[in-house]
Amino acid sequence: MKLYQVLYFITVCNNQNNISRAAEKLHISQPSISNAIRELEEEFGVCLFHRINRKLYITEEGEAFLNMAADLLSRSEEIVSKMQDLGNRKNHIKIGIPPMIGSLLFPTIFQQFTQLYPSIELEAFEDGSLQILKLMEKDALDVAIVILNNSNLEHLYSVNILDTEMVFCTRKDHPLAARPDISFEEIAHEPLILLKPGSYQCYMIENSLKACGIVPRTILHTNQLSTIATFLQKEIASAFLFREIAATIPNTAAIPLKHPIKIHIGMVWKKGGFIYSDTAHFIDFVKNKSYLQLL
Repeated sequence: MKLYQVLYFITVCNNQNNISRAAEKLHISQPSISNAIRELEEEFGVCLFHRINRKLYITEEGEAFLNMAADLLSRSEEIVSKMQDLGNRKNHIKIGIPPMIGSLLFPTIFQQFTQLYPSIELEAFEDGSLQILKLMEKDALDVAIVILNNSNLEHLYSVNILDTEMVFCTRKDHPLAARPDISFEEIAHEPLILLKPGSYQCYMIENSLKACGIVPRTILHTNQLSTIATFLQKEIASAFLFREIAATIPNTAAIPLKHPIKIHIGMVWKKGGFIYSDTAHFIDFVKNKSYLQLL
């Protein structure tokens, strides 16, 4: 018997014997819960639930196990709580977030979440989406908000938060500024400032240009949006930004791409690992999306 199997069983019982509701509560898949309960039944040699017309009804044996399991889980949670304190993980969430997403979403998320949970400390690590996903695989972060496009999410749970698109940004008096849309061929000779390698923006733009036979004229890679804004305003280089970010930079024309690059922003967290209660609160908060009304 494993502790997570006990947790899954109790959660199902506490949600009217409904595996779907339990899976949503635990942020895991329904098959994971079904398999855990089946393994318990095989190990004990008893039936914990009757399965009738695709519904679950707890058996006498299941009731007996539920009473004992609740006490076991209570004691285990106390142990986990104490070990979290020892490991300095309690009330502390490590979040990975790329620069543009950080500028667009994180201030509002941070403000709203800390108002709801003032005792929970959020620690943000800024890097490109591709690099952050690598850190998630190494358990260096608890959760991340990244670009989901074409990412390998096999070992991660994910939920979509916001859809946007990349636009070409340049000075308002640029000869191309009045165009309704623009192709990569038309900006082949434009000096560019891009985010650092490891970001999805850099990867996507450089590969898109090269696919058109264009060698990018990148004069600087930076993760500082303030630097990008300065280069745009001083008419030194053009850039590619989220539509919402471009709208915040004065005297800048944001031109849609002829072949749009749609961006799907979402939250990811590791499959199979223990979800700390503080992290679960954060996951639920971000999934709720109420903060989007304040953007």
